[in-house]
Amino acid sequence: MQNHINNAVSVYQTGNKKLDFYIHACQAIVTHTKPPLRHDRVGTQFLTQLSHATPFEVLNSVGMFSPAISHDI
Repeated sequence: MQNHINNAVSVYQTGNKKLDFYIHACQAIVTHTKPPLRHDRVGTQFLTQLSHATPFEVLNSVGMFSPAISHDI
């Protein structure tokens, strides 16, 4: 099973240049991608590809609830 990196939670220390790079890269991807732009292009897809080129720490204990589950709770 291949792990994918999701951008639902991102944590950066003040002054971290990786955040500046991520913002710049996302803006470039959105600007230069012909429509339609997939919803995961600057999130999961980009971060997963980036992690193969330059590994970084990830949080493995983050959970998400769908709107239906949140409503039931």
